[in-house]
Amino acid sequence: MTLKYYPYLRAKTFDVTAVAHSASVIAANGKILPIFEPVRDPSTTLRRQASSFGKAGLSIGLVINPIVGNLIGSQTKTIKLMRDMQSAGATVVPVYSVTTITQPQDIATFQSQFAGQTVYVHWGVPANLSQVVPALLAAKAATHIFQDVATSSAYQQMFPAASRVLLRDGFQAKPKNAAYPNRSFFSDLHLNYGGLGFSGFGDFSTIGFRYSDSGGPAYAVAIHMVEDVAGQGIYCNHFLSTSNQTPTDPAGKFGEALTALAAYCRANPGKLDFSAACKELLQYHSLGEFHGLGSVKNLSIRHHLELMAAIV
Repeated sequence: MTLKYYPYLRAKTFDVTAVAHSASVIAANGKILPIFEPVRDPSTTLRRQASSFGKAGLSIGLVINPIVGNLIGSQTKTIKLMRDMQSAGATVVPVYSVTTITQPQDIATFQSQFAGQTVYVHWGVPANLSQVVPALLAAKAATHIFQDVATSSAYQQMFPAASRVLLRDGFQAKPKNAAYPNRSFFSDLHLNYGGLGFSGFGDFSTIGFRYSDSGGPAYAVAIHMVEDVAGQGIYCNHFLSTSNQTPTDPAGKFGEALTALAAYCRANPGKLDFSAACKELLQYHSLGEFHGLGSVKNLSIRHHLELMAAIV
C-alpha cells in the first residue's frame, strides 16, 4: 500500500510514547510513516520504544542529520541510534535533512551508507542547486518531503511527482495558552494534496514546527484536539482552563480544561470521543485524575494520529 501521510515529530519523550501507544492503529492503516527527528542524546525513549514499533509492524523514519536539538553534527550517534532500534526489532527508514548549505558530497555519503528506501526532507533550496539536485535524483527509491514555506514550487517540480510530499504546519501556535480561540483551522491537505501535485502530505501534529527545549510554569492549560469537519478539513479545538491569573494549581487548571472538553463531547458525540486518547481524557475527568502536563501533550498527539489513521 502506498504511503500517503508523514507526521513529523521531534523525538521528545511524550512525542515518542504517543506514537508507541498508537502504533497498532497507525500500522493497521498502512499508509502512514511517522518521522522522528532525534533531538537529545542518548535518545533513551526511542531506544526503549523500538521494540513496540517492531511488534506493531510500524515502520519509523529517523532523521540522521537533525537540524535542531543537541545532536546537530552527530551523525555517528544518530546512525548508532538507528542500528540499536533495528536490533530491537524496529523497521527504520533513514531520513536526510536537505538545507540551503547541503552539498552533493553530503548526499553521496548518505546514499553510500543506506541502500533501499530513503526519505529526504527539504528545509530549503540548496545554494549549490545544479549539483545537489542530480545527486538527490540518483536515489531511485526516495521520497522527497518539502516544507512548503521554505521551498519553491519550481524547486519541488525538479523531482518526480510520484515522490513528492508536501509538509505543512497546520497548528496555529500562540505565545500563551490563554490566547487560543475555541477553534482554529488546522489543514485540508488530506483532501487536496493530489490536486496540488503531490503524492502525499505531512504535518507537525498538534505541536507545530517551532522547536523549544525549554519550558516554564503554565498560567493556562490548553488541551488541543483535532476534529474532521466533513468536506471542509481538519479543525483544532482548544479547551482552556479558566483560572489563569497565576501558575499555581496545574491539576486544577487541567480539570477546568477537561470540563470544557467533556461538555463539548456531550454536545457533539462522535466528533472527538471516537479515539482511545479522548476516552482516556474523559476518564481522567470522571475520576478527577491528573497525570502531569506531559500527558496532555501525549494524548493530544495520540488523538491526532488516531484521527489521521481513520481518514487517510
